[in-house]
Amino acid sequence: MKKLAIVLLSWAFIGGGPLLAADPDHVSDARFQKSCQKCDLTEALLQYENLKGANLSGSNFTGANLEFADLSGADLSEANLSGVNLEGAHLEGANLAGAKLWGTNLIETNLEGTKLDGADFKGAHMRLANLKKAQGDKASFEKTDLTQARAERAQLTNSIFKNARLIWTKLDLSDLSGSNFENAVIEETTLHGANMKDTRLNGAQLIAPAHHGTQFQGAKWTDGMLCKKGSIGFCQK
Repeated sequence: MKKLAIVLLSWAFIGGGPLLAADPDHVSDARFQKSCQKCDLTEALLQYENLKGANLSGSNFTGANLEFADLSGADLSEANLSGVNLEGAHLEGANLAGAKLWGTNLIETNLEGTKLDGADFKGAHMRLANLKKAQGDKASFEKTDLTQARAERAQLTNSIFKNARLIWTKLDLSDLSGSNFENAVIEETTLHGANMKDTRLNGAQLIAPAHHGTQFQGAKWTDGMLCKKGSIGFCQK
């Protein structure tokens, strides 16, 4: 029995057991002090935690569980949130500028009014996410699933939506000027009154989109042709 206990303890310490990778002191600071910058929070179990307004900028959350956590108003700028479970979490008004969210689970996550300058959502799962009034320049949603997401009145200029899935997505009155939608699937998405000037839509699949009053001037259409001045509601070639 003594030998077995030693073997099990050794196995846990070398990474085979259930020990967390996160620094316990950092987890404590995040939970109770609401401040932990450039901290190691990898694989931390923070589901349902109240982290409202916390300063967690530059921290590494890789693989952490933040399901249904309250991060509204939190500073997550330059944080690594890749592979994190943020399903159903509240991030209203949070700062995600420069954050990395590769493959992150953001299903039904509330991102209303978030700051997204330079944020990278490559391959993220964002079905039913709320991006209303989100603001960001040069954000990346490459290969991201935005099915049934809501982003009305969002300002996501010069952003990347290459190979993204925008199915039944709501982008009404949003500013998407200068963004790249190459090879994206845009199916039954509403773009009423949106600013799509100077966007790149070459290779994109536009399937029954609704775009009354949408501005397409200077956009490169699915066939590679440029939309002329005065292209409102449709592309004049």
